[in-house]
Parts: sequence; structure tokens; C-alpha cells
Amino acid sequence: MGRRRQAGLAAVALAVALVVQGCASPHATSGAAPPGPPAPHPCGPPADPATVRVVDVYLAILRHLVRQRDHGGPGARVLYLVDHAVPELQETGALAEERRTPAPASGSTAEFPGAVRRCLEGTRFDGLPPVRLVDGWGDPAIRTQPQPPKGWPSGQPPPRRIVDGRLFSLGGVPEGVTRLALAASSLAGDNDATGGLFVLRRDGGTWRVTSQERYWIT
Repeated sequence: MGRRRQAGLAAVALAVALVVQGCASPHATSGAAPPGPPAPHPCGPPADPATVRVVDVYLAILRHLVRQRDHGGPGARVLYLVDHAVPELQETGALAEERRTPAPASGSTAEFPGAVRRCLEGTRFDGLPPVRLVDGWGDPAIRTQPQPPKGWPSGQPPPRRIVDGRLFSLGGVPEGVTRLALAASSLAGDNDATGGLFVLRRDGGTWRVTSQERYWIT
């Protein structure tokens, strides 16, 4: 009788153990912590997917550019950004082969949508100085100072240079693709600009610059 009772208790204990094991979280059995909620987007919860997409593309290219010596390098206190799309400059009479882009591109010159503007100007982004939107070179919001006119044409106003950052312009972002070509350029002052055509690709939820296809400098 005692042996049968012990055997019955062992069977019950085994069954309970199997039930507990079956109900346990896979994260608990593997020792891994359960995944947390995704990190909030810098634009905030009200941002719609279209706004998030455009801002993410622009952040990827701007972070890439500010690390390049040709685009000013580190140390800028402000990042001036033209407040509308600026497509790649195409020389008159350029061959068709030279006008082709290696990925979908936009020829838009439209102003940034309001939600994009508010996010870019109202948010501090990791790896970037504060963004200030302007309508282009000559906007009074850009802090400049005159430079020595050495080599500058006589009779012309002295060249000016930005004192606290650099002016950037970016092309429009084509919709519905995970690989795109984007025109981007930056300006430090009169006759001191550089730019080109860049290819970006979305890997998972992150946009990355994969190559620079064209390059120009003045």
C-alpha cells in the first residue's frame, strides 16, 4: 500500500512539472529577457509613417556627411538645412548615361511638409548639432562674416563664410522603395561647396548610406 501511494505521488509530481514546463515562457527556459517595446521615434508618437520615413532618410545622410572632411567635419554648432528638396544638379546637355541614377530618385523641389519641418527643427538628434531650416544661401538667419578678398574678382562684394556651421541641401525622398538615390550637398561659403549623389538602403528599420555614385566640388 505504501509503495503504491509513493508511486502515485511521484506520478502526480511529474505531471505537475510537465505542466509548469509547458506553460513557462520560452524566454524563461532559455534564460533570455523578453524583448522590450521598440524605442520611440525622435519625432514622437504623433509622427505618421511618411514623416518618419523622410526624417530617417535625412538623418542617415546627414550623419554620414558630417563625418566627412569635405562637409565640414566635427565641431559645427548648428546645421543649417535648406527647407525644400533640392534635386541633383544636371548640367545642360549632359549625356543620358550621365543623368541615369543607380536607384530610384526624386526630382521634387517641394518644401518640406509641416510635420517634417517640426520634427527636424524641434528635436535634438544623436550625432548631429541642432538643425535650423533656412530658405537657402543668403537667408539672414545664417551667421556669416566676410573673408579676405584674396583672388576674388575686383568690384565684387567680399566673399562670406558661415561662422558656426555649414549649409546642407537634400533631394526629395522617393516613396515605396527600400533603396534610393539622394542628392546631397553642403556649403561653407561663397565658392566653397561640395556634393554628390548617394545611394541609401533600408536594412530592417534602419537607413544606411551604401555608396556615393557622383561627386562634385567648387
